[in-house]
Amino acid sequence: MRQQTLEPFILSLVIKELIQSFFSRLILCKMSGFDKKLKQRKETFKKRTDQEQSMNKRIESTIQISKLNREKLLNQKRLNDFTLRSLTETHDLGLNLEQMIGKIPQYINLGEQTSIEQKKSSLIQLRKYMCHPTPPIEAIVAYGFFEEVKNILRFENNFDLIFESMKCLAIICEKSTNYIKYLFDDGFLVLILEFLKQENHNLIEISLLCLGFILKNNIQYRDFFFENGYLPNILLLFENYSQANIQRTNSWVITILCQDKKKERKEIIGSILPCLITLLDSQNIEVLADVCLSLYSITRNIKNIPSVIKLGTIPKLVNLLLQNNTTIQSGSLSVLSNIVSKTDLYIQILLESNILSTFIHLLHSTKSQTFKSEILFVLSNICTCNEQQMQWIIESDLLNQLLNILSKIVPIHSVYVEASWIISNMIANSNSEQLEYIIKCGGLEFLAKSLSSTIIDYDLIHPCLSATRKLIKKNNPKNLQFLEELEVFQRIEILFQNKNPQIQKKVGKILELYSKNVKNEIFTEEND
Repeated sequence: MRQQTLEPFILSLVIKELIQSFFSRLILCKMSGFDKKLKQRKETFKKRTDQEQSMNKRIESTIQISKLNREKLLNQKRLNDFTLRSLTETHDLGLNLEQMIGKIPQYINLGEQTSIEQKKSSLIQLRKYMCHPTPPIEAIVAYGFFEEVKNILRFENNFDLIFESMKCLAIICEKSTNYIKYLFDDGFLVLILEFLKQENHNLIEISLLCLGFILKNNIQYRDFFFENGYLPNILLLFENYSQANIQRTNSWVITILCQDKKKERKEIIGSILPCLITLLDSQNIEVLADVCLSLYSITRNIKNIPSVIKLGTIPKLVNLLLQNNTTIQSGSLSVLSNIVSKTDLYIQILLESNILSTFIHLLHSTKSQTFKSEILFVLSNICTCNEQQMQWIIESDLLNQLLNILSKIVPIHSVYVEASWIISNMIANSNSEQLEYIIKCGGLEFLAKSLSSTIIDYDLIHPCLSATRKLIKKNNPKNLQFLEELEVFQRIEILFQNKNPQIQKKVGKILELYSKNVKNEIFTEEND
C-alpha cells in the first residue's frame, strides 16, 4: 500500500472531492464527438501493442520512409550503372531542337544504308540527339525509328549494330515511358529476352536494362514475363556470370519482379527467394541493396514471412547491419521492421541472432539521427514481446545504454518519439519485478518529462499517456505511487485543458481509470 500522510477518513474525503472535480470534465470528454478509434492494423502489429493508436500513425510514417528509400535506391541504381550513365551523358551538339529534327531523316533510314559503318554512325548520331538537353525523341519515333531497329535486331548478325540499337532503346525507355507500351505490343520484349541467351557480357547487360525499364512500367508486362516462363533464364545469369555489372543489373530486375504486393506469385517464394538468400552473401554493395529491396517487397505480404525465416534470412540480415554502408543498413532494417512485429516467435529468432547487442553498437557508433530513429523503431516493436523475452532486453542493458546516448545529444523529434515508445512498450509488457527495474533506471521519469514541455506535441506525450494507462490497469498500488511521485497526474490534469481532441480523449480515459482505481483502493481499505 502507498504511504498515507492523512488519516483514512480525511484521505477518503479529499479523494472524493478530487473525483467530483474530474467528473464534469469526464462528461465533456465523452460528449466532445471524438472520431472513432482507428482500425487496428492486425497484419502489421500484434494485439498486445497499444490498442488505441500507438503504432498506426508511426507505421504510416515508416512505410513512407521505406517507400522513399526504395525509390531512392532504384534511382541510385540507374544513375550508378556504368552503362546507362555512359549512354545518357548530355550531348550539346550546337543544334537547337528544330535543327536536329531537320537532320533526323538522313540518319533514320537505316535499311537504305549499305555499309555497316554507315548504319552504326547513324545510330550513334541518333543516340546523341536522344541525349541532348531537349531530345527530339518524339520526332525520331515518328520517322519510323522502331521499325528500323526491329529489322536490325531480327535480321542483322553484326554485334556492333545490335548493341547500338539496344543502347538507343534503353535511352528511350529511360527518358520517356510513353513508348514502352509500343515496345511491348510490337514484340520487342521477346526479342530482348532472346538476347539474354547470348554470351556477350555487354549485350546481356544492355538487354537487362531494357527489360527492367519495360517490366517496371506495368504489371501486365510482369504477368507476361512470369506466365511465359522467362524467370529461370534471369536466375541462371547469377550462376553463369560473376561479372559485377551483370550481377547488379540483374539484381535490379529482380527487385522489379518482386514489387507487386497484391499479386501472389508462386515463383517469388519457390524460385526467387532462395536465390535472394544466396545473394545475401554477395560482396557487391549494389547487389546487396537490391536484395534488401526485394526482401522488403516480399515481406510486406505476411504470408511470405515464414518462408523467409525458414531459409535462415534473419541472421544474415543482422550481419548486414554491421556493414559500413548506410544504404545496406537501412535496407536490412526495412526488412526486419516488416518481420519483427508479427509474432513472439519472430522476436525470439531476432533475439537469438544478437540483434540487441548489434543495435546498441549501432546506436553508439552512428552519427545519423535519422538512422538512429529507424533502429529505435524496430526496437520499439521488439519491446512488444512477452515477459520472458523482456528479460532478454533488460539483461542486455538496452535501457541504460539508450538513456545514456540520449543524454549526450539533442535528439531530433523522431528519435525522442521512438525512444519514448521503447520505454512505454517495456512498461506495458513487463512484470512487477521488471517494472521496478525500468523505473529505477529512470525510464518512467524520461517519459514524464514530455508532459512538462511548454509545447504540447501529441506524438511526444502519447507514449507517456499510454504507459500511464497501462500502469494504472496493472492494479498495483506501487504503480500509483511511482506516478504520483513524478507528479504525472497533476501534469495530466493540466493537459485536459488542451484543445486537442486526441489529447482530451486520452487524458479523460486515464483520469476516469485512475478515479475507479482509487475508489476500489479506498473500498478495500475501509473493508480491511
